[in-house]
Amino acid sequence: MVVISLFSKIISIFGFIICIITLVESQFNCPSTPSSKEDLKTFIVQLSSPEKANDHYAFLKSCFNKDISDKIGQLIDHTIIKIVSFGSFISYVGKFSPSEAAVLTNSPGVIHIENDKTANIFSPIGTNITPSPIKDFNLCHHFLTESLAPYNLDRIDQATPKLDGKYTYPNSCGSGVNVYIVDTGINIDHEEFEGRATRGPAYCGECPNIDDNGY
Repeated sequence: MVVISLFSKIISIFGFIICIITLVESQFNCPSTPSSKEDLKTFIVQLSSPEKANDHYAFLKSCFNKDISDKIGQLIDHTIIKIVSFGSFISYVGKFSPSEAAVLTNSPGVIHIENDKTANIFSPIGTNITPSPIKDFNLCHHFLTESLAPYNLDRIDQATPKLDGKYTYPNSCGSGVNVYIVDTGINIDHEEFEGRATRGPAYCGECPNIDDNGY
């Protein structure tokens, strides 16, 4: 009788453990990704909030077997997710197949997902040119507000990290300021410049003062 009772208790404990494991696994409705031989690529995933981030990290662990880390310097192991967050910008970098990335795009809490890429430009040319001091700068007294502003503009117009969805700026924005743009090609006749863009000097020997890559 003692042996039977002990065996029954072991069976009960084992059944309880199975129930717990099943409950944890059923917490997330893990999507199915098409089986393929796709190469893994590095993706940057932006999340909406710390609360959503915690749920999303648990989702990654349960459905994609990904571990989370904010300590690693380089993303080498495809099973590791590297957290890259600052202020109200919450994101991580991880290696996924394109099919997995497509699934993540529609996951709760995900704002945006972007394939990490390397941009190459011509070799930089150093100069010792210092822009002229700003003169006759008028103090701003009136402001304009852009509603439904993108998060990057929304973030820079306020000291606190909580975003309000608006971009407030002085109506004299840019007055008395020269902005120097370094790019592989600038179309100075573009309508958004409103005729205010001009070409700067060329800093390479025997180079004509033209934009070879003007778009």
